[in-house]
Amino acid sequence: MRLEISIGLFFTLLILNCDEDKNISTLHSGDMGRRDMRRDLPSQNEDAPNVDIQSDIRVDIRVQEDLTVDTGDMSQRPEETATLYFSSGFEGTVRVSDPPPQCGQTSCDLHLLGDDDSTGFSFGNGMFKDAITTSTFSADAFVNAITSVPISPVALHDYMDVRVETKVGSSGATNKAFYSSLKKKDVDCCSQVPYTLYPEGNSGDKMYVTYKIYLQPDLNEKMGSNDWRTFFEWKTPGDYRLAFYIYRGQDGEPYWHVHGDNGGGSSTADAEYWSFNNKDIPVPIGRWAKFEIFWDRTKGDQSRSWAAIDGKQLYNYIGPMMGVDSSPVSFLLLFQNYGNQTLPSYQWIDDFEIWDDFPLDAASH
Repeated sequence: MRLEISIGLFFTLLILNCDEDKNISTLHSGDMGRRDMRRDLPSQNEDAPNVDIQSDIRVDIRVQEDLTVDTGDMSQRPEETATLYFSSGFEGTVRVSDPPPQCGQTSCDLHLLGDDDSTGFSFGNGMFKDAITTSTFSADAFVNAITSVPISPVALHDYMDVRVETKVGSSGATNKAFYSSLKKKDVDCCSQVPYTLYPEGNSGDKMYVTYKIYLQPDLNEKMGSNDWRTFFEWKTPGDYRLAFYIYRGQDGEPYWHVHGDNGGGSSTADAEYWSFNNKDIPVPIGRWAKFEIFWDRTKGDQSRSWAAIDGKQLYNYIGPMMGVDSSPVSFLLLFQNYGNQTLPSYQWIDDFEIWDDFPLDAASH
């Protein structure tokens, strides 16, 4: 039996006034309609202390006392049973919609539409929201281009470009992929183009996401020392964020950084709960790479977040993952295109999957 579901695409172009201080400066985007998406910058971490753990992964730790760091037993793989929520290679009739005839005062909508005959899943478009629904999972998404000034459908394309196009894939064959490009910043900061999903209830508190990503070939040349680029993050309504970055070190080499903090717009003082640096596994620039990320916030002090690139573990955090309000994950920026690098910033995404747990073909974990 084949279960067909539909999923909506949420592109967000944020063009905001930005505090010049880059140390987790919280930026307010205003009203998103139903949820307040507040943007902020990652913390500087180049001078943070590092300690070595298994596999020589450097770990930058500034955490609460009850944090433990565990790389896990890489030799053991239980026979997991996981549920696939959604999958697409952007094949078939999948396409990006045109902007509406009229944008709102500070918003504009775009959608992914069509059926992916390579996976059997479909992107759906609703009047006010898009939905993905199975017997165990429900989420909605809506497309908004958020600006600090009024924007028109024509002006939208001055800032960003999104499309499904043909490209040589990771296997060497020609296939379709999702392309996003950020072309212009407002007030020298904070424009961004994410795919955003809004899970219902607590369903976003445990999830596995994977896709193949192709970062622009000149990414390192576009980044200065301590510049950053992110392509994945999630947030609660205001007390917790997990964000995944590429930084450019003072030695000119890119490296991985991930942290958990309250950068989702907390009313309390800025706090970073844990962070990891990995300078041993190369950042794949100008080629396809498989990205995998998992998190489970439901196990208290034994909660976990893990990620891998091309089958190699980047970090494995075990410890608390709830903020002061114990709020659930409210939105996932799954294909984020955001940073302080010189523009344009562009990338391709392919072979996208969402699961409720590790699938059997996940990297060793």
